[in-house]
Amino acid sequence: MFFYILKRDLKCKKTSNIIILIFVTLAAMFIASSVNNIICVLRGVDGFFEKAGLDCDYIVVSAVDEDNSVKNVIDGTEGVTAYKEELQLLCENSDFSGNGEKIFDLGKASFFLSVDNVKLNYFDVHNNKITSVNQGEMYVHVNLLEKNGLKAGDTLTVDMNGNRFDFKIAGAMKDALLGSSMLPYYRFIINDDDYMRLCSAAENVGERNFGIYYIYSYDPVALEEKISDEKGVQFDVPIDTVRSCYVMNKVVAALLLIVSVGPIFISFSVLWFAISSTISEEIREIGAMKAIGISDKVIRKLYIIKYLAITVSGAAIGAAASIPFGKLLLNIISKEMALDNDNTILITLICTLTLIGITMLFCYFCTRNIDSLSAVDALRSGQNGERFRRKSILSLEKTRLGTAGFLAANDCLSAPKQFGLITFIITLGLLPVMILANTVNTLCSDKLIHLFCATRSDVYIADSERSMDVIKGNDEGGLRNAREIERILADNGMPCKCHVEVYYKYSIKANNKQFVMEFMQCKETKASDYVYTEGVPPENKNEIAIASRGAELLGVDIGDTVMIEVDGEDKPFVVTAFFSSLKRYQFGKIGRFNEDMPTSIENSHGTMAFQVDFDDHPDKKEIAERIDRIKEIFKNDNVFDAEGYSKDCTRVADVTSALKRLIFVFSVIATMLITVLMELLFVSKEKGETALMKALGFSSGTIIANHVLRFVMVSVLAAIISSALCLPMTGLVMDPLFSLMGSTTHIDYKLVPWEIFGLYPAAIIIITAVSAFITSLSTISIKASQTSDIE
Repeated sequence: MFFYILKRDLKCKKTSNIIILIFVTLAAMFIASSVNNIICVLRGVDGFFEKAGLDCDYIVVSAVDEDNSVKNVIDGTEGVTAYKEELQLLCENSDFSGNGEKIFDLGKASFFLSVDNVKLNYFDVHNNKITSVNQGEMYVHVNLLEKNGLKAGDTLTVDMNGNRFDFKIAGAMKDALLGSSMLPYYRFIINDDDYMRLCSAAENVGERNFGIYYIYSYDPVALEEKISDEKGVQFDVPIDTVRSCYVMNKVVAALLLIVSVGPIFISFSVLWFAISSTISEEIREIGAMKAIGISDKVIRKLYIIKYLAITVSGAAIGAAASIPFGKLLLNIISKEMALDNDNTILITLICTLTLIGITMLFCYFCTRNIDSLSAVDALRSGQNGERFRRKSILSLEKTRLGTAGFLAANDCLSAPKQFGLITFIITLGLLPVMILANTVNTLCSDKLIHLFCATRSDVYIADSERSMDVIKGNDEGGLRNAREIERILADNGMPCKCHVEVYYKYSIKANNKQFVMEFMQCKETKASDYVYTEGVPPENKNEIAIASRGAELLGVDIGDTVMIEVDGEDKPFVVTAFFSSLKRYQFGKIGRFNEDMPTSIENSHGTMAFQVDFDDHPDKKEIAERIDRIKEIFKNDNVFDAEGYSKDCTRVADVTSALKRLIFVFSVIATMLITVLMELLFVSKEKGETALMKALGFSSGTIIANHVLRFVMVSVLAAIISSALCLPMTGLVMDPLFSLMGSTTHIDYKLVPWEIFGLYPAAIIIITAVSAFITSLSTISIKASQTSDIE
């Protein structure tokens, strides 16, 4: 009889049991995949570096001259125990074409690397080590392929001094050293014979020869002091700085974990509500079982076994689904890294068993009151018919809500715990979507421009060739290229002013600490045009501003004096201001000179995008049209407005947007399932009340409207709460993550009213109303004669 009752219960309450099964499955899937991914990513950078063989202490990227000056410095520096050298060939935008036209702009300095000369391990998209490359093929970094819409099998043409070489893209590549989107380089891995042919064909090949040095040293500070004086050095950082450049992957993984908490809590809340409501609904059945002599222990055992079966089935499905689901999420959040988790199955098993244990605890506590129920109480559905207080604050004679509206509002106010939980669940599903929406909108706005140490302009042109002119010393301060851009745009009917921020490397000393700092300067703007978090802009040529984290590294405060080596002589500079910076790969080692400070071309290290301000102050629509024209004129796709440039600098807006869509889909599905589950429970529980209403003359339409309006009121309240909390909650959740990226101030988040107050609330309200309406149609079949029916 025991198994007969269990079998009949599973069969008769098929819909509610299926919904509970779905939520157990979703909970298991999100818990296992989220825990696996956060462990994988948090440990992944070190694991990726270990797999790649990137175990050195210091990295140097430098031009290789005839005197081997950089190698001589490395050899002659005390503390250097060993180093490895990867020789490579510098490539520029103009070297690449497709069908006779330039097909993309690299946006970064890039190199050709022979597969026979690699000193690290490089990986394809399947995380397999690249050991060989066929002649006429090349591996391209995964970010570059994605950015330019290229794929394996496409052909790239390299033109070296009139000599054309066709390369088939063999696939995407993952590069531990230069793979982060925060670093200023790309690499192409090619066959050694192809590499030699490119070197032979290149004009001024001596200027294109570069080396990357992987240096092992027990005193990297001493190495940094010496290597920074070499003119050919373009990039030199400790390995910890390279590791920190993968912070964006950790930020997105942390963000995924945070937003996954919502679905997990929703699943647990629904499980608790469903189990407790189902048992409450089945008090009559419990009474009947007690009346025929079934013991309390057996009844509780019946429910525990039922939910154990459902939980184990759902957890098993969710655990199996979490593996491909987790890999999908991992590819989204860390496509740049070769990540593996050797303990995936073990962690999934632990998460699954934890879920089963928690669900069984819910079931155990929800069935505790079975022991205290008598057969008479159970047969009366736990009611004694007595009530000594008002059911709600609403009055029928004073209401203007109409019959259905009054009944719905009265039901919500009469059962605050029940409908409050539904409100909480819907809010918990909607709030993460709004937080992510605010984050994406901020990343794609001009609100972050100042955090990249730039002023706001109409157009930003990222041109690696013109930037290399500055690095090579062919264009001091970027002025020649800026004037050239102005001339070209004026000739095309777009008169404008153009300027560019230039990086300069100088050695800075304070409090017995010394390192190389990158200073930004633009001769055509004023230091007062930029945003500072504290202090006043540097007004004189012997004053500087420093990023807050750089000041912490030096141990200086506003008003302190630091020594900067200028033209071989230490000169005093006063720190007058701090600023916040998201330029992560400098690791806080960034400052700003006054525009009158005489800088040396020998210290120039690169530029930001060339900034264009049109003389006629066009609106956004006109700027967008001009951007399309500029892309055609310069054959360069890296042309942006302020919003687009901010998005390009952060490089996480697309990933965050994908997470937002994923969580929104889950929120919609969860809301729909919650509504269906709750409405099914209400219809079943209120069958007697519904029959009585029909006997009193209420139409089916009024009853359905009552059921639908209850959920509409709850969803509207949830939307109001979510809209009110979304902005402060965005700051609470996202400010610490932006802090990991380098920001030291609160971010001014962008809120899009039609999206936050319109799109998402309307979608949830409509889904709730439609789900409640369809489910409540089952009340039509209830007859007035069923007023006293007892199943």
